[in-house]
Order: sequence, then structure tokens, then C-alpha cells
Amino acid sequence: MRKIAVYIILIYSFLYACSPLRIKDDLEVLEQIKVVKVSTEKDVEQATLKGTVLEKELSALPFGRITLSNKEKSFSASTDVEGKFKIQSIPAGFYSLKVEYTGFKIINTTIKLKEGQTVDLEITLKEIEIHLEKPIIYLYPTSKQKISVNYDGELEFTYPKYPKTGWEVTADPDGTLSDKDGKEYYALFWEGKPNKEIIPTTGFVVAGDQTAEFLEDKLAYLGLNRKEANEFIVYWLPKMEKNAFNLIHFSSSEYEEIAKLTVKPTPETIIRIMMITGPLEHKINFPIQDLNPLKKERKGFTVVEWGGSISSNNFIN
Repeated sequence: MRKIAVYIILIYSFLYACSPLRIKDDLEVLEQIKVVKVSTEKDVEQATLKGTVLEKELSALPFGRITLSNKEKSFSASTDVEGKFKIQSIPAGFYSLKVEYTGFKIINTTIKLKEGQTVDLEITLKEIEIHLEKPIIYLYPTSKQKISVNYDGELEFTYPKYPKTGWEVTADPDGTLSDKDGKEYYALFWEGKPNKEIIPTTGFVVAGDQTAEFLEDKLAYLGLNRKEANEFIVYWLPKMEKNAFNLIHFSSSEYEEIAKLTVKPTPETIIRIMMITGPLEHKINFPIQDLNPLKKERKGFTVVEWGGSISSNNFIN
């Protein structure tokens, strides 16, 4: 243990001596930020910070946010389609460096920039784990019949209890469900983890006090009836309306791939709405999502499911 401690201290000493980065409290950051090049131009008072933001497979991350700040100044930039950014005309000094991107862990560290210095960084972000909250499944057959529902993923909580072979219920056309013991339910409830992350690149930036109106409009457009939309909003609105802004993305096809649901007999219509959202301190520019591909008309035996994921570390801020 003593040798390991000495080794870590030597690493920190080396970084302080040779790098503009000042890593704070998190050895994981050592693996995520690489100083590609440092150059200095004589007779220039200000500095430049540039670089590329990537994910672990070294794919570029566009629309990421980089922030430099201290008590006197604050600078920010967004990454382009190649994941590149550049901040110029920075007074020399120590700065807090913050790197944020949708669905990835935020990086916080400290950097020292000298007069005339240009620092080029390669930053690799790590995905965060998405937890799916309160997905509810409604079943509406055209006539009373037995239905089996199976979910492919890690379940953390279910009601009624999810058997190894999946849910087996009898459903009425009005959505009332009953199990083999005759107990009634209005829906199937589960929470869990998807088998893959969803990284939104489009969405909506909505003021907190306009969230209810926004959800009323979009959920109706996406095919939820009044009862379903009401239950969705009652659950999510308290988590969102007090934020300055919310970034909201509705996932359908991506969600169907990472949280596979098998229903037998096969429904004629399946409406699955997964809202991925995160709070914003201020309004940002973000590509607007086209909801037309997600819109569905109810026909025949219909299955409806809604849920969501929310995290303070889920979206750029």
C-alpha cells in the first residue's frame, strides 16, 4: 500500500511539473484527458484552449459543451460535428474546466494557461448509466383475452411481481387486467436498466414553467389518451417544472431496441414512449426533434407504454 501511495504522489508531482492540467480528487480523469500539444507564441498576452471531445470508441461527440471559468472570467464553447472546439483570447491564469455531453459523465478539473500558450486536448468521455423510471404498460385488446408480456432487460422492481416466464394476464377492452387469482390491475409496472444506453442528439428545450403545457401537447400528438397522459404528467411534472429549463427527448425506435418487449398475441398497434430528460440552468441551442416518425394511430389490439429517465448529469448544462 505504501508503494502505491508513493507512486500516486509521483504521478501528481509529474503532472504539476509537466502539464497545464491540475487533476482534482479523481484519478479517473487522468485516463480521460490527454494533452496532445502545448505551444507558446512570444509577445502574446492571452492563451487559447482547443481540442476534440470523443467517446470511448473514439467517435466524435458534436454539440458538447466546454466551460472555462474563474472568479473573474467565464468562457464557453460547443463542439462541432467533428467533436472539435476552440476558445481564444483567454487571459493567463488558473481555470476550472468543465466538459459536458448528453448521456456522459461530466468532467471537472483545473487547468493553468500561460501567456501566449495554445493547449490542445483530447478528451474522452464515459457514458453514464440510464435508469428507467416508472414504465407502465397498458393493454387494450378488442375483446377479453389472455395476454403474455415479456421484457428483455434487468428488472429492479415490478408490480404485479414479474414471474420468470413473464406476465400472464387476462385483459378487457377497457384495459382492466386480472391475474390467475382474479386480482385486478389497471396496468403493469416495472423499473429497471436497459441493456444499452440511449444518447439523444435531438430534443426540445422547454422552460420549467411551460413543461405541463408542452407535455399535454406532445403526449396527445404521440398517441396517449387523456388518462395515460394525465398519469405521465402527474409523475414527471414535479421533477421538472421547477427547473429553469428542461431538455426533453422522446425515444421510440431506440427504446424498442434496448428494452425489448414481447407481447402475445401480437398487437396491431404498439405505442412506446420513453422520455429522456435533464435540467438546464440556461437555454441552449439543440437540434429540434422530429416527432412525426413516432406518431401512431390506435388500431385493433393496442399496447401503450410510457416511462422516462431523468438525471442532473444526463444533459449538457
